Amino acid sequence: MSTEVRANGERASLDLRVTGVMSTTVTLFLHPHVLTPTSYAITFAKLLNARNLSNCRVLDVGCGSGFLSIIAAKQGARVWAVDISPTALEITNKNAERNDVALEVVVESDALRAFLPYGEYSDVTFDLIICNNPSLPGKEASDRDRNSYIEWNENGSGRDLLDAILIHGRRLLTPHGSLITHTSSEQGWECTAKLLSDNWNDWETLLAMEASVDSEYYDEVRDLWLSQGSAYKKRGRTFHIVTLFEAYAETRKRGSAGEDKLLSQRLIREVLDL
Repeated sequence: MSTEVRANGERASLDLRVTGVMSTTVTLFLHPHVLTPTSYAITFAKLLNARNLSNCRVLDVGCGSGFLSIIAAKQGARVWAVDISPTALEITNKNAERNDVALEVVVESDALRAFLPYGEYSDVTFDLIICNNPSLPGKEASDRDRNSYIEWNENGSGRDLLDAILIHGRRLLTPHGSLITHTSSEQGWECTAKLLSDNWNDWETLLAMEASVDSEYYDEVRDLWLSQGSAYKKRGRTFHIVTLFEAYAETRKRGSAGEDKLLSQRLIREVLDL
């Protein structure tokens, strides 16, 4: 698989070419209040691009620029795109139109609130939930006075959206449905694994990857993560670990329910030879 990133003009738009089983090119309008897809968002897209999503109803929670929504729609999915940011939803609609895909519903919601009991869409179920969740600690979701993509991606303890989908996501799925999301080293593997054990019948790690934290996005927390050991230096650069995993509404393998199949930080670092 390979990914080609090309900026056009003054970064008013961005071309992302995701190749693998199928080749998909997505052209995105950019906005200073909406995060440009990261390296692990592109890796996430490669996983989706290798799946047959024909006629699947997919919920993209925290859709941002709409990148993953567009990838899923190009694979034949009926996509519901959700974000707390009105600007992100506006950009998602523009990007879907630019890429000639139709999204089934685009809705403003704080995490899954619109889909929980008494929410506007409480009776809707999905075959797949995807979530490229933000992991920066910072402003609570109720604080809407935000003026940059960094502030929009700050979410309380850094686990707010991840915890919401791990606790409530299964009730939104069809019996054979699943959730694909990620957890990062600073979010705490043990907490994620416990929520999976408490709320899901089965899950598996799809991949673990290094992601750089050498950008302004992480300036406020990089030193703290280094001191806590959740980020690390390697060949003069600073990284953390992002683990993509899939959780299933039903048990897929006999005797596997309740096992801790989320790679621990120690094992991930051994795999990556850190």
